[in-house]
Amino acid sequence: MSALPVFKASTTPALGIAPVTAPPTTAAHFAVWNSALAGGKSLYIQTVESWSSVSAAAAIVLQTFAHVSVAPVLKFSGTAAEGPQALVGPEVNSIAQVASAVTIVNDGIWHPCTPSNTTGATTTTIASGNAANVSGIYVIPPQGLFSLAVVCSAAGSAKCVLCVSWIEQ
Repeated sequence: MSALPVFKASTTPALGIAPVTAPPTTAAHFAVWNSALAGGKSLYIQTVESWSSVSAAAAIVLQTFAHVSVAPVLKFSGTAAEGPQALVGPEVNSIAQVASAVTIVNDGIWHPCTPSNTTGATTTTIASGNAANVSGIYVIPPQGLFSLAVVCSAAGSAKCVLCVSWIEQ
């Protein structure tokens, strides 16, 4: 029996995303859309990560929030993102599509999905981040959308990268 391939995708590290200082509503920093038709494979989210690619130049607390759309999403668009890429090799393709800066319908619940990251008194926050092994608790059905956003205590000049991994079955 062969293992299911794991796919990974992220926001574009060179661009980064600016964290927000309030829980999001209809703006997702990053999203993974299951492009399968009804009856097709689902995406089982395995990990969620975020890290600071540009220092905030201030002490900040970062928290990653997730949102699972309730209604099917028939149209998906946003700006450039990295992936999806199979961690087992380039010959395996994903049914998922990814994008940054995605407008969503706020029909689900935005909630923290990683531990918060307290940087304390340090003013250099580059590479400061958080991660969670969510072990498939988020199941994204065909036409479903999984969204992420980074919320912080004081955005300053911070830029972050969001990453997610999943299996398809």
